[in-house]
Amino acid sequence: MSDEVADECLKPSGRRQDKMCQEAQAYLSKSISSDDLMQWFQPIDAGQMTLILDSCHSAAISGPDFKPGPMGDPGFGQLAYDKGMLVLVATQADNVAPGSLKLDDRSLLTLALTHQQITSNPFDLRQWLRRAEIQVPILYRQNFNTEQSPTGTPSQQQQEPTLFDFTNNRRQ
Repeated sequence: MSDEVADECLKPSGRRQDKMCQEAQAYLSKSISSDDLMQWFQPIDAGQMTLILDSCHSAAISGPDFKPGPMGDPGFGQLAYDKGMLVLVATQADNVAPGSLKLDDRSLLTLALTHQQITSNPFDLRQWLRRAEIQVPILYRQNFNTEQSPTGTPSQQQQEPTLFDFTNNRRQ
């Protein structure tokens, strides 16, 4: 299902009722929104919080207009900033996070996180997440076809995770 189909099906002005829209609505009814995550994380008061979102379009969690800072934005990005969270997202807001049978039906981010050698004692969470962030594009090129289209651009956008590190921004 494409974003365009979901957007079209959810518009109040022209809600279609065809099979594709019914499938889109069923899919979205089982999805977790950034508003859901915000409600779940809001009451938590912890010294350190980390969230790993290993899903398609996961960088959209912060919202389209989020700017890190004490701006009072009502979205999840502001909550992550205010709580001083580490948030690792699997891919860009407009991209998918492919899994593959040749990866034992795991995602690239899961593979990058679980196959690292842990060398530091004590364990350094930030370093572990950053290594996975660097490793995923390499794994993508190794495991997925990155052939070029006739225009010279890759036929599919490469998966690139992002680590949002707001640990130094926690309000006292």
